[in-house]
Amino acid sequence: MKRLSRLAAVFCVTLFWWGNAWEHGGVSIEFDKCVLKIGTYLMHFTGYQPETSGGTEFCEDIPQAGHAIIVMDFVDPQLRKLDTDFKIVQADSWPAAQAYKPGDQGKEVLYYPAKKYQGGSITVDYSFPEPGYFVGIVSAEGDNHEKMASLFPFSVGYGIGAFSGSKGGNITMILVAGGVVLVIAGVAYFLRSKRRQQTVGA
Repeated sequence: MKRLSRLAAVFCVTLFWWGNAWEHGGVSIEFDKCVLKIGTYLMHFTGYQPETSGGTEFCEDIPQAGHAIIVMDFVDPQLRKLDTDFKIVQADSWPAAQAYKPGDQGKEVLYYPAKKYQGGSITVDYSFPEPGYFVGIVSAEGDNHEKMASLFPFSVGYGIGAFSGSKGGNITMILVAGGVVLVIAGVAYFLRSKRRQQTVGA
């Protein structure tokens, strides 16, 4: 019984960690914060739609077409010393957005030229006229003129996690974990009842 309980606890913790660390392009979700990786450097990625969602934060996918604000905060101070640029390209489909690689052709809808962001953050203010599929690309040049880039596909106008599964994926993980716990609890109850019957019969 105790062994089954420990097994259930370890399984749930592992499943929860795996779900939170699930990566979507260059972005991973850790403790409800999107983390954007550029080489060995990290950024926090947060999006807002103040006119439609108020102060609600979203990660990766933009729920509705229209005005959106994306804020990328530098976690590593070293990034402030590097020339960094940001652009958004539009893809024809969600698979195309996921498969996009640096150098691929795409309709560029937004570009912020390379510069040093000494304030430690990049704020993107843009209005998406209609739903679609996009790829955000953050590029930085290291001290040795090494080019680093991070790409993250996202959808606009299809709801949160409609394609990435970022939010919905975590909910699914929780439901699966709950189901496993119930199954283990049922098995434990059955074994305990059987053991009691054997004790009474003896």
